[in-house]
Amino acid sequence: MGNPFQRIALCCAVALLAGCHSNPKVDEAAAPGTVACRVGDESALRAIQVEVWRGREEGLSAYDTTRVCQQLQEVSRQLLPQGVRLRFEVMGAVQTHTGLGRANNATMQSITASDGRLRLVIVDAVAQCGDAAGYILGCTPQLGRPLIYAKRHDPFNDRAPEWVIWAHEMGHAVALYHPDAPGMSTVPERIMTYMPLPQSRVLVSHESANFAQLGSVISPPRMQAALGQPPGPAARIAPEQLLPLVQGAGPHGVPLGPLVHLGDAALLSLGVLLEDSASAGGTASSDPGWPVRINALVLMAELGGDGAQAHVRQYLTRQVGPDNLDIRLYGLSALGRGQRRHPTQASLAFLQQATEAGFWCADARRSAGDCAALADAASEALRDAQSRP
Repeated sequence: MGNPFQRIALCCAVALLAGCHSNPKVDEAAAPGTVACRVGDESALRAIQVEVWRGREEGLSAYDTTRVCQQLQEVSRQLLPQGVRLRFEVMGAVQTHTGLGRANNATMQSITASDGRLRLVIVDAVAQCGDAAGYILGCTPQLGRPLIYAKRHDPFNDRAPEWVIWAHEMGHAVALYHPDAPGMSTVPERIMTYMPLPQSRVLVSHESANFAQLGSVISPPRMQAALGQPPGPAARIAPEQLLPLVQGAGPHGVPLGPLVHLGDAALLSLGVLLEDSASAGGTASSDPGWPVRINALVLMAELGGDGAQAHVRQYLTRQVGPDNLDIRLYGLSALGRGQRRHPTQASLAFLQQATEAGFWCADARRSAGDCAALADAASEALRDAQSRP
């Protein structure tokens, strides 16, 4: 096996390819503008400076500077065999800000990209990304701009590793499109596929080349609100196509444009996706999962009329079946946005009542913290409902 020095040399030679590398040295108290950590390929021609923000929600507390540095190191390690040489410098410790928890198109406009520095914003949820809404793992508000949002990772619902999602959004930041369409994961091995999975680890040659521009503003941008689909009108979805579209939607939610013509009759068909497998007489393998349920509820709330909104209100307050906090938070947010398309007095009155924590704590199973979170979400939704589109 050789002497210890030879073994160390061998380990270092294969470190980036085999994962034999030490944890990065991190300064958790680094001041803004100073380097908190340096990770990645030392042979890269330049270092990409990264500024990281996060919301104040309890679920985001795990995203300290050490975790961020480790994830960026993993991005660099995984992309190196594909010819992408990335070296990151995290500038300052992770900054905590209010108003970032459930990002939507309006709140994302409050943060701008700066040329020469990648800004990563970690949030509790991404409720919208351009024309899409629903369960969204990441969003690049403008294609070709170094500003990306990433939802907190949920190991129970998010199938792709977190580094894949971060690398995917970095791809949008260097102006890469999706190679497939919503509901049609035709290239699941590609990082830039619409529906990243554990096996989505491949960049093709032109994609690898684009990563050399990471951190820079690419001008002119080819589209706004990067879903990564080429510009052009999207085909309208027929009612019979709605269910399979929602069931197959990826981590960018569901595009609304092709669905806005659908009425309540079609939208109410999504109700079957809201039921857990046990109550529907199915099995665990037939359970659609929380991301699919969230997408279904969001579409009903955001696009629906009186009937669909009534179904959403009933679902949000029911006291039987699984009591998942996330789906209620997403549903409230979408119900508020839905009032811009189809305002109803019943939904506005519901949102007003829902701003009180006691409204939610009528269900004894909910904790005081969950009740407060739901009341806050209802307050945000009511503000959305009363604002101009």
